[in-house]
Amino acid sequence: MPALTQLARLMTRPDPLLTWRWIPGAVPFGAEYGVDTSYVETFEIPFNNVKTEGVFCAGGYSYFPGFHDVSAFNVTFYGDSKGNALKYIMGWKSKVKSFKTGIYALPPEFKRDWHVSLLDPAGEIVITVALEGCWPADTGQISLTYEDGGSRITFNQNFSVDNCKVL
Repeated sequence: MPALTQLARLMTRPDPLLTWRWIPGAVPFGAEYGVDTSYVETFEIPFNNVKTEGVFCAGGYSYFPGFHDVSAFNVTFYGDSKGNALKYIMGWKSKVKSFKTGIYALPPEFKRDWHVSLLDPAGEIVITVALEGCWPADTGQISLTYEDGGSRITFNQNFSVDNCKVL
């Protein structure tokens, strides 16, 4: 049997996962503000990463695994004419810290898990990623302008996360 060319080998692979074939799990605290999964427009998926630690020996560095970390991730929310998404973001952030008193809450009061699933071309779930211990950290700024007739507002929210599991 002759060897397959690289192109022939590539054509034997399964269909690709696509960036637009995904569904988020329930929006944590979303029901309190009328925000469901239809408000989630983009979702970045972070993964566990292992930091490298350099140890100097024999005139150079040797590298070893250090602590693990999960990068923060961003979610973009649809900004509706009722302000639900912004109320949702500010409401969840107020569960983290009272901006009036300066008092922080305990993590069980504000940390929540969030899931997002990747779908195959037929719409079946292929992979679900569980992001554990999420809470809203940095909220992106909104640029308001009179130029070009403007465009719709979205809210970019950065979330801290403790752990990532691929299910």
